[in-house]
Amino acid sequence: MEKLTETLKTFLHLSTQIKFITTINYTYRDNNEYLDNIKLVGYYKKYSFSNAVSGNLQNYAMIIICSFLDELNKELTPKKHPGYSDRIMHIKKSIKQIIKRINKWTNLQDYRNNVLAHNFREKNTPIFSNNREKKTYKIPYSNSEHYLLSELILLITQIITKEFDDIVSKIDFNESLLDKIDFIYNEVDVQKEYNTIQMECLNILNK
Repeated sequence: MEKLTETLKTFLHLSTQIKFITTINYTYRDNNEYLDNIKLVGYYKKYSFSNAVSGNLQNYAMIIICSFLDELNKELTPKKHPGYSDRIMHIKKSIKQIIKRINKWTNLQDYRNNVLAHNFREKNTPIFSNNREKKTYKIPYSNSEHYLLSELILLITQIITKEFDDIVSKIDFNESLLDKIDFIYNEVDVQKEYNTIQMECLNILNK
């Protein structure tokens, strides 16, 4: 049961992040006019602040959603949890129509891997290569598509938690990701460090 509990906790934390991003996006939409009073500077001044926030949040949501789907496909399996194989297969059957709809966005994983999370390469070929043909990614693009995908992921979470309510009910929801990781905090003099490093680099460059 412990291994399954860990998997369920992962689902719950990922879906909480997705729900949070969706909530922010709904809030941004309701305050669109106000947010566009915030002006970006320099090269980015031609972009609206609200669209910048929305676009980056939607991209981050796709990274989290792909992680959720990875967990669903690779970890919540009868092979990984043989003692719960019947219940897992019941979940897989229950979410079949959801997965069918999600799979219509055929390039979710490719977009995550090639564009969002890694270094703009497709099978070691740079996206900016002149030898590469322009590729069309079939992913959520409109706001409505992003909302639908997020809601479908949250629906999967509801189905999983309903099936495993006996285990989920024993999970400590006060436990957070920050209880499992730590950071080394350092306050730095940004300008001083930057100037020193910049000067060292320029000295080497100009030799």
